Amino acid sequence: MKLIRVAIKTILFSGICTTASAQGYSCIHDGSESDLLRLSFHTTGITGLQSNNSFEHASHHHDPAEEIDLQAFELNAFANLSSYTQFNSTYNVAEDRGQLSGELEEAFLKLHRLPYGIEARAGRFIHKLALQGNQHVHDWAFATSDLTTSLFLGEEGVLTDGAELSWHHIYEHGETYGVLGLTLAHGSVTEESEEDNGFINNITSLRATLHNFVTPQHQHFLGFTFAQGENGYGRDTNIIGVDYTYSWTKSTLEGWTPSVDTSLQITQREIEWQDSGTSGSNNQLAASISSLYHFKENWNAGVRAEWIEGIDNGTNLDEEERLRLSAAITKSLQLFTKNDAQLRLQYNYDQTYDSQTDEDNHSLWLQMTFSFGKGWSQEN
Repeated sequence: MKLIRVAIKTILFSGICTTASAQGYSCIHDGSESDLLRLSFHTTGITGLQSNNSFEHASHHHDPAEEIDLQAFELNAFANLSSYTQFNSTYNVAEDRGQLSGELEEAFLKLHRLPYGIEARAGRFIHKLALQGNQHVHDWAFATSDLTTSLFLGEEGVLTDGAELSWHHIYEHGETYGVLGLTLAHGSVTEESEEDNGFINNITSLRATLHNFVTPQHQHFLGFTFAQGENGYGRDTNIIGVDYTYSWTKSTLEGWTPSVDTSLQITQREIEWQDSGTSGSNNQLAASISSLYHFKENWNAGVRAEWIEGIDNGTNLDEEERLRLSAAITKSLQLFTKNDAQLRLQYNYDQTYDSQTDEDNHSLWLQMTFSFGKGWSQEN
């Protein structure tokens, strides 16, 4: 148990990140305390076929919209400016229906190793919301974004210029250890939603987490999400949700071991609207369940089922009900260094329902990701 406690402290206070998908945040961009400077890039490309070419498959900015697509080319810089200050930035280039565009996704200063488990960051960042809310493309367990993130949180998650305050507490109860976390963030949206029901201005978000290590083989992760911001109607859109992940590992011995991460997520969105002198609000529910099985070293298989409730209230607020079923198999590869590339094959079944017509689509995607980083440490 002492080893677990040391590992937890390392994760929280040294800037080193885990690869646990249950955490729901981007890991690869973080360096360590020994890095004076770390530069890295990550590129993700995809090709595929669809049964219905008119079907709007892409709901996230980095979802594939064509048969051949550059989902992302990310350049990242990380630096330890002092013992308590870090800098992190990410510039992203992506293809959207044949057009390449670039943007500064993240650029923030972070204060860490503060007393009482407190951290703070300020600048441009993606809010930590839901299971996938602030993950970058190369962190995804599937080739396409989950529907909760893309349809409720925006095409790139909740990306703002603002400030964030976080608190973590390591607790011990008998033979059980865990981490309590709380993150409060506020900022101004960097890119307004094209839909009136999405966020277009100031957003405040809250993320509460509980990561419980029952034994080294069994872990539970519980998360609570809340966000509120101005929408295109000049009123508020509110997000509230809960997610749970159970992680099982066969053995704690060094080296590879089989493991399974199974997640459940339920999210509700309240959209306040006004139309032709009338006003009101509508609730929309989203639910998803997924499981990722690491069945062999450098191999994993995943399945995911997602559903989004539709809205039809006779106004210009009209949302289609949507269902997506996904199955993927991923192989990690070594081009230059260990696990610097991965190849993923994924099948999606999509269906939308509305008052006039129903559409469905079968698609098959082959995705390739390559990551490379170089750091200069204090020992050099």
